[in-house]
Amino acid sequence: MRAGRLRHKAQVFVPSSTTNDFGEVDASFDLMGTYACELKSRVRREMNEVQAKVSTTQYDLAFRYYAPLAAIPKQSYFIVEGVKLHILSMANDGLRNRMILARCEERS
Repeated sequence: MRAGRLRHKAQVFVPSSTTNDFGEVDASFDLMGTYACELKSRVRREMNEVQAKVSTTQYDLAFRYYAPLAAIPKQSYFIVEGVKLHILSMANDGLRNRMILARCEERS
């Protein structure tokens, strides 16, 4: 395993729908848990916006396999070291139930 590389802690927030006093549905996010992960950042693409070149940074997160973590919806997000990361894709590495790989992006 990659026990020595799982140095970061990621908080996982999943969507939940609750009702308020008037019966309206409130879309909110609940903390599902905190998991150890490996974090790699990579500059993926560059765009031209208003006479400036803007680069987008995507993050690759690697987790040990946990069944609840493998089943989270795509609307969920991670918070790693104060940075909110939105999920672009999640995959079970090799379908061997050993590692979960998540590709995320920071949005402003």
